[in-house]
Amino acid sequence: DQLKMMDIVYQTFQESKHALIEAGTGLGKTLGYLLPAAYYSVRNQEPVIISTYTIDLQNQLIHKELVHLQQMLPFPITTAILKGRSNYISLAKFDRALRMRDDHYDSALTKMQILIWLLHTETGDRDELNLTSGGELYWERLQSAKSITNSLQSAWQHLDFFERAKSYSEKADLIITNHAYLMTDYFSKTNQQLKSHTLIIDEAHQLENAALKHLGQSIDYISMKMQINKIGLHEQKQLLYKLNTMRMDAGLGAFYESRQHNLLIQETVFELEQFFQLLSTVCQEVGQDHQYKNTLTIQTLLHTHRNAQHLVMIAERLSEQFNKLGFMLQCNVDELIQKASPGKTQLFHLSEIEQVAETFLRYAEQLKEYFLHNKDSVLYWAEWNKNSPSRYVYLYSQPIEGGTEMWFRFFGQQKSVILTSSTLTVKGSFQYMRNKMGLHNEHIETYSFPSLALISVISVTHFISGFSAWKSR
Repeated sequence: DQLKMMDIVYQTFQESKHALIEAGTGLGKTLGYLLPAAYYSVRNQEPVIISTYTIDLQNQLIHKELVHLQQMLPFPITTAILKGRSNYISLAKFDRALRMRDDHYDSALTKMQILIWLLHTETGDRDELNLTSGGELYWERLQSAKSITNSLQSAWQHLDFFERAKSYSEKADLIITNHAYLMTDYFSKTNQQLKSHTLIIDEAHQLENAALKHLGQSIDYISMKMQINKIGLHEQKQLLYKLNTMRMDAGLGAFYESRQHNLLIQETVFELEQFFQLLSTVCQEVGQDHQYKNTLTIQTLLHTHRNAQHLVMIAERLSEQFNKLGFMLQCNVDELIQKASPGKTQLFHLSEIEQVAETFLRYAEQLKEYFLHNKDSVLYWAEWNKNSPSRYVYLYSQPIEGGTEMWFRFFGQQKSVILTSSTLTVKGSFQYMRNKMGLHNEHIETYSFPSLALISVISVTHFISGFSAWKSR
């Protein structure tokens, strides 16, 4: 069966077709697609993209399975690993961060940890680090991102780890990525990197979950409060204070006096506290009435509780507050970029401010969507823990169907796609998977191999001998 799977994978690529392959436990699924993919790529001088569900599985593939594959093959293959931009450090940002005094223990520890790591890393990938929770927060300031920092980045561009990873992938035979990055690219209108390619989707039954997770959104008190804290009160000398200082240094004048500055932040925090306090009360009471444990839809919440209208009003005020803050921050960043000549450290701070502004504007839109302008195609719900404080209520949204448009908008445009997993059928039929992926009328080959207790690796010689015969010609 492993040999048959190898033949199917190779033939599907050769004929530019699409296929669903269920490979049961013990078959040797990974080798069943890796070997023909390597053979096809080298023979046709065409890269094959392999995507799996998680970064952990991606790392296992690159550090274990592909090492074994290379030992079996009589010809060399080149591989590259691609993850999302935020997984890579920005050396330009880290350079600026090192120049700033920081007395916080977690920040100082993380700086030292990264300095030592940079002496050894070849990838700049955060998964090589074992960061503390405080280190994870500090990483957010250092992760690679598209923003206004082009001037800041220019001196480090030739060393940029994310750009280097993309460059390696352009020369690789096999490109290893994960569903999250694949979905990020899929929903990007400008990134053409993964378009019109030959793809293998491992753990394909999780693909819709990855798409839904990417399309989904969430709101919670802690995340919102942390973003507000980044702006800070005047005496805390956080980002808003730094923005005012930059304006003064550039001769543009302060846009807020310290009292007005503090009042704006305090009003936002007040509305945030009021919103989550009332939301928690409503959730607890409606949950008891409907005998729910800790989950309910926002529609249920708004149609049954006496204070629902008051909750909507607070949500609208909080949305307006976030919109005001985000718009104010973004306008000031734009003005400083256009009218001043910010230095590299100032650009570093402006990049942080811009990211916070984008987050505030996103919060404003989310609150409106959750409580004022629901979309028919999206499900909205609340979750909470009865034993947690009142602020620990989480709001979520996800499209009701994520896979229906997925095939037509992305995978159907590829040259050849193989979707494989150990569980693709329900009662022996692929129909459920076809429906999830939107493959109702698509011509796609389907194959199912049962689980095996033992497999033989002798089948590898079939491809090796075939490649050697082709090479000798």
